[in-house]
Amino acid sequence: MNGQPEAATNGKEQAIYAPVVLSEALAEQVKDLLTASEDAARAIKERAEHDADALRRTATRAAVEEAGRAMTVPSEEKLPELEATVSELRELVDDLRTDVDRLTTELTLVGSEQRSLPPPSDAQTPPPGFDRRALLIALNMASNGASRAEAADYLADNLNLRDCDELLDAVYGYVDSTAA
Repeated sequence: MNGQPEAATNGKEQAIYAPVVLSEALAEQVKDLLTASEDAARAIKERAEHDADALRRTATRAAVEEAGRAMTVPSEEKLPELEATVSELRELVDDLRTDVDRLTTELTLVGSEQRSLPPPSDAQTPPPGFDRRALLIALNMASNGASRAEAADYLADNLNLRDCDELLDAVYGYVDSTAA
């Protein structure tokens, strides 16, 4: 009825069924023990992982603190080297201050001198109708040693200025007078 053959009335058959019932009960207990063992093993593993993390954090914190202490206290070996470097830096700063003072004095003297450009003569002053760009380009080219023909060609090609003789007379006259 319960999935097992019915026990016969004689004692021999009852003896056969008794160990089966006992083994089922024993199997159930073993199963419960295995489940409890697995649960205990999981708990031990979780606790070990937690302890390992805590130990790792503690070790890391201790290492960081030790490194910080080591960095803040200069070692006896490095102290003379640091003092020499500081001394060199002080000498460089003193040299820089001396140079700055000297340059300041020189600039003051140069700034107090009055310089002026020679006034252009009336013949050298370009008429007011000249194109400012053309005047600037021609003056630059003349100052840099370009020939009058090169300047005329450049002005004709780039500014469409065909009649630039008067402009070039004024520019080259001015450049020639300042060069002399």
